[in-house]
Amino acid sequence: RRDDAAKQAGGEKEGKRIGVFQAFPSPVSIQGAATSHGAWERTPDGGFRWALAIFSPGALGQRFEISALDLPEGGQVGLYNAANPAEAYGPLTQIHPGDDTLWTPTCYGAQVVIQCVLPPGAAPARVRLQIDRGVHLYDTPASQPGAKAAGACNLDATCFPAWADAAAAVAGLSTIGTSGALFCTGALIADSDDCAEDAFFLTANHCVRGQTGAFGASSLEFYWFYQTPACDGAPPALSDVPRTTGGADFLAGMGGAGFTGGGNDFSLLRLRTPPPQGTFRLGWASAPPPLGTPVASIHHPSGDYKRISFGTLTDTANTHGDWYHEVIWGQGTTENGSSGSMLMLADTQQLIGQLWGGTASCARPNDPDYYGRFDLAYAIAQGFIDPEIPIMNLTQAEYSVAEGDAAARITVELSRPSRGAGESVDYSVSGGGASEGADFVVVAGTLTFAAGETSAFFDVPIVQDTAHEDNETFTVALSNARPCIKAGPNATMATVTIVDDDPDSDGDGLSDFDETNGSFGFTSDPNKADTDGDGLDDGEEVTLRGGFITDPNSADTDGDGVRDLMELIFNLDPTDPSDVNALATMKLPFFELESR
Repeated sequence: RRDDAAKQAGGEKEGKRIGVFQAFPSPVSIQGAATSHGAWERTPDGGFRWALAIFSPGALGQRFEISALDLPEGGQVGLYNAANPAEAYGPLTQIHPGDDTLWTPTCYGAQVVIQCVLPPGAAPARVRLQIDRGVHLYDTPASQPGAKAAGACNLDATCFPAWADAAAAVAGLSTIGTSGALFCTGALIADSDDCAEDAFFLTANHCVRGQTGAFGASSLEFYWFYQTPACDGAPPALSDVPRTTGGADFLAGMGGAGFTGGGNDFSLLRLRTPPPQGTFRLGWASAPPPLGTPVASIHHPSGDYKRISFGTLTDTANTHGDWYHEVIWGQGTTENGSSGSMLMLADTQQLIGQLWGGTASCARPNDPDYYGRFDLAYAIAQGFIDPEIPIMNLTQAEYSVAEGDAAARITVELSRPSRGAGESVDYSVSGGGASEGADFVVVAGTLTFAAGETSAFFDVPIVQDTAHEDNETFTVALSNARPCIKAGPNATMATVTIVDDDPDSDGDGLSDFDETNGSFGFTSDPNKADTDGDGLDDGEEVTLRGGFITDPNSADTDGDGVRDLMELIFNLDPTDPSDVNALATMKLPFFELESR
């Protein structure tokens, strides 16, 4: 307590210390069937149970650091208050991937029971558990129900109903520091991604400095709605308010101090467990406001219930204004435990910074406080709270595919990796010059992007034939991009050209394959347009010119002495030998050349 009193004199408004470490005389350890304390016992259902009571005289609550945890399937660790077994926490099944240790939730009792339970069929031989130390909570407002730990000049936040939503964003956070448990303040903040369900939390870097170890985000507990039910009413006990356990992910941060600069003292976190119903997310302003702007802050001074302060942005002694906002309070103040609380614009309630510290107090109402500038933190945090909305485009406005290919592959790309949040788009195809079914297969469906991917594709089957024909096209259409992607300049439609791959060496309209293989009933010379020299191209003879199919290898298909071409000219049937009598006799006039 003497150490805590000495720290009050410093400029940095540190987290309010509420607990100190208690090292065990020897670690609590389970290595299979071997236990350092207690013993395994059979449970009525055929499983196993190990339990140990840890007593810390005078403790208001306890937390424990688990440095090793390996359990068989179905095994779990839990803890409960020996004086109130209804206060129980768990199951704890593993140390979070990437974390060094696991800090249990705070159990508000001087005697706490830790137990490990295994289901039937699971053997103790698989269990590894080690607990090296605990935290003895000695100073929380819960120890003095109804008492006010904060200075008398502080204002009850509940007395200002216009700020009720902002107050619902604010939480007290308990973290593990270098000497024990600390209590700071922070708040949930909004993000621009309507499809994400992340809970982002902003606080001071001197409260949360990284992921693991001292001041690590992994050890955090968040206390919500620690406030009076009515203006100046009796606050609840800290142990009775909603709490989010399980820690948080440390996303970004920066150190620094209001008196020396070098950074703006912020940490951006993402809760690993969703906050309770009724919480709120503060909006933010990414540009610094001018001096003289009215501001406010909601916080937990001395770890007490929520208070609110009102002041003005000033510049009385702010030699590090490039990193910090300076505030002089007109009503209320801040204290240890207020660290990390949000500085908000009084008119819009948007946050513009988080508390580093200062010398303001009830005894020194005209002294300034310093808040790290959020407009500087925004440049680092933007990718998390204001991410780029992915833009969708077809990779090409025009695709080309050979007729002999199995399918036309249509690729759609995103400007950034998908989050796997059901990002998708509908697609369909329709004929242009190409014929549905004869040249390509009509398809339609939904294209979904896998998490982390920047592109996805669908295939349109192509129908192969042997006929020589002009290149043909069909159209691909995209629609209904959802839920959090937007269409780019080339996102709705593309043309696909089917390139004919059947050569026609002689240009007679028949492919070489069809002539050689007699696909139309007759073989013909693929290198000679008019195989029989009757004046008709082979393609004309076998494709119903004039309504008749004639033999491309015979100039007179029906053998009636009249070439096929002549019969067609005179509207006769080149396949009927009996129709030659229909030819009229023509008398040509006699011309006599006169000699000159």
